[in-house]
Amino acid sequence: MNLPESYIEDLLVRSTYHSVALNEDVISIQDTIAILIKKHLPPLLSKDLYNQIENHRHALFFIFRKALNNETLSFPILFEIHYLLMDKLTDNRGQFKVLENKMKMKGNKFITASPKETPILMNQWLHDINGQVANNIKTDDWMTVIAMSHITFLHIHPFQTGNELVGRLINLYLQLQQGLAPIIVENHEKARYEHLIINQQIKELASFFKEKMTAEEHRLQHFRQKES
Repeated sequence: MNLPESYIEDLLVRSTYHSVALNEDVISIQDTIAILIKKHLPPLLSKDLYNQIENHRHALFFIFRKALNNETLSFPILFEIHYLLMDKLTDNRGQFKVLENKMKMKGNKFITASPKETPILMNQWLHDINGQVANNIKTDDWMTVIAMSHITFLHIHPFQTGNELVGRLINLYLQLQQGLAPIIVENHEKARYEHLIINQQIKELASFFKEKMTAEEHRLQHFRQKES
């Protein structure tokens, strides 16, 4: 998939800003640009938040390398995404959870997988998603696959922390691998996005993701026209 350099920079800023903001971390788009583009630490910004932004950069470029090379999603890739995202933030980065955890979404009552269940469920999840990738299914059906995969991943909640961040980057990985525009959930869409996840509304989430992908296709086309 051909991505103009200007679009990659734009995607880096927007995907990082919105994904971190969806995690309820207070960050401005200006501070995100300062870190990712201007390469400096804004005054009054915490070191942890700075690391989150920088880590997302490294994880995103790792995904570009792997997905655009059409590498099959695997446990080593998943663990590396988590390791890069959680670098300097937690000691158990790059490995499955060892303690019980839960989804931190408003209204959530779902009990996530236990640490013992997690490797088995994740192996099944990975087998299922890679099987769907191999089927070369139509775009509308693919949106259902992405929605189901995202809901399943977040309900397993395989890592001790950072699951939402990882989950959104997995969506990006799979979209790029399929040659499709990324899905960028924006911060102001948080309530709708989380409601669909905690209530496991696959059809509705697939429709939402299709909206986001279509909007991103138009944005990508704009960047391509500017560079032509």
